[in-house]
This record gives sequence, C-alpha cells and structure tokens, in this order.
Amino acid sequence: MSTKELTVMTANLAGARRQKQGRLDPKQTAFDFIHLMKDCSESPIREHLIDSIIIAIQETYVVWTGFAGLPGNTARTLAENFGLQDFFAPYLDSDSQPHKNKWERKAFEGFRKLQQGNAIVTNLRLGKWPWMQTNVKSPMNIPISHPMLFSTGNRDTEPRHVVFIPLIIGNRLIYFMAIHLTTLSGEDRHDPANERSKIASITRLEQIGNIHRLLYELRNAEKTAQMPHAPVILAGDFNATPESPEIINLSFGDIDRFKRVQTLWHCSPQDASLEVLYTHIGHKTCVDHIFYSDPDDTLKVQSGIIFNEPGTENITDHYPVIAKFLIEQA
Repeated sequence: MSTKELTVMTANLAGARRQKQGRLDPKQTAFDFIHLMKDCSESPIREHLIDSIIIAIQETYVVWTGFAGLPGNTARTLAENFGLQDFFAPYLDSDSQPHKNKWERKAFEGFRKLQQGNAIVTNLRLGKWPWMQTNVKSPMNIPISHPMLFSTGNRDTEPRHVVFIPLIIGNRLIYFMAIHLTTLSGEDRHDPANERSKIASITRLEQIGNIHRLLYELRNAEKTAQMPHAPVILAGDFNATPESPEIINLSFGDIDRFKRVQTLWHCSPQDASLEVLYTHIGHKTCVDHIFYSDPDDTLKVQSGIIFNEPGTENITDHYPVIAKFLIEQA
C-alpha cells in the first residue's frame, strides 16, 4: 500500500530576545525563523524542498500600525516565503480585551491594534467536517478554558483555545489540533507539589478534558456520517512535562488514546545539561509536544527531534519540535 510522508512542527515564537528588548516586530520574527530554517540541512522548510507539512505556532501576533496598509503577521510572512497558507486564530484582542498590564508595555508601543493567538501554516488542502458537504474555509478556533474576563491582564486569566482543522494528505483525511495550555504566575516548573503548580495542573487537566469532549463529539459525527475514524495530530505548547497528570490523561480517551512522539536532540549535546531533553530553553523542561491518535492504524511515526540548532535561542525561548509521519493512502 502506498504512503505519503507528513512533517509536523510546533514552535512557540514568543519570548524572543528581540521582543523582550524592544518593540514587537512580527515580520522580523518570521524572517529570523526563516533564516534559521533555510540554513539548516535538516530543516523541513528549506526552500524548494517542502513536502507535506503542518506547522503549529503559539503566541504569535498580528499588529496594526495605522489605518492603511497590511498588518504585521508572523504566520502570514512565514507562509508567503514558502508558498504555504496560514490560518491565524486570535484569543486576545487589544480592543475587546483592553488591559494596561498587557498592552501598555514597551514591546507594544506605537501600535493601533494588536491580536495575540495561535496559527497553523500548511500546504495541505482543507478537508471537510463529517457534517458538511463542502470543504472548510478556515479552522475552528474553540475555547477550551472556562470563560475568562482577562481581568488581571496576564496569563492567570488569559483564555486558552484550540485551533482545529480537517486536512487532506493524498487521498486521506486527517484532523490537526494546535494548542497552547495554561501556565500560571508563581508556578514552579520543577516542583509539582508547589501550590500554584497544583492549581495550574488542575487547570490544564480541565483543558485536556475539553479536548476529549471535542473528539468524542467528532467521533460521534463520523459514526453518523458512516465515516472511518481519521487520525488526529495534536501539537503545541502544553506547559506540562511528559510525566505530568495532564499529559498522562491524554492517553485515557474512549477512542482517542493519544501517543506522544518520542524525540531526540537535533544537534548532539555539547554539555552535560543537554543530556536531559527539554524544549523550554530557560526552564529546561520538556513542555512542547506532538501527539497522535490513530484508531484505524493508518499512521506511522518515522522520527521526532527537538530542533536545538545554534541560534534558536535568539529567536524564541522554546526549541521547536519536529515529527515525521507516514500515512497510508486509502
């Protein structure tokens, strides 16, 4: 049976030195990331060498400087440079969710309007949901946190969403979910017994539970439409390590029992600290993951790497994670 290769990448592009030291520049963030990828022989998005690819981007921005001209957009710039399409899904808006703690910062000075969100960049064709007759035009941007007013202007009351989309690779339908789970101020990334860490873990468990509820509804819709269970790939910044309760809970679905793509370093370790795998460069914790659920056994993992190419730390404080899959064709 023939197969198609699919590359999946997840990258949290916030926290870059450029953004912390000066004004936010979404396009420059994209150009820096593009430069890093083009210079690496193992990159999945080198020019003219792109096969089937999906990129999940967390904490990305769209900014407006005036009333004329196109907004600055990291995902759009990345997509345009590689002939891909992008889907930006905001969860914060400086107009509808104003707060001085968030928007009156040096990084955001001089902008008329800003949105923060998650994005998907891909060259795959859009598919259709089981209950629709035509292909979708954009992903669903679905809240997975409880309703929030953003009253603190920080991560403690920041809403969390999942970006959910059906895609076609060859003649096979797959579903892709891009996610960024909660982290709380005062949370100790290395001490799960810390009180704030416990609250954060419970909050993320609630969000994982909502992922399971969405997939339960999806699988019922497939059954109603007499469709097979298509594979689901879930990628993003989970703010949780593999041994945490919330990550373990992903494997407990009725139909969708997620497996985590196991990873190795892209570059060989040069010091002892790199012997332990991590994706968050500052905290040295492994919180960025790619998971898959494949009830009908049509998807195989080829490889998984943590992209620790030198210079990545100048663009983001998260190492991207990259996985390669083989998908059987129907």
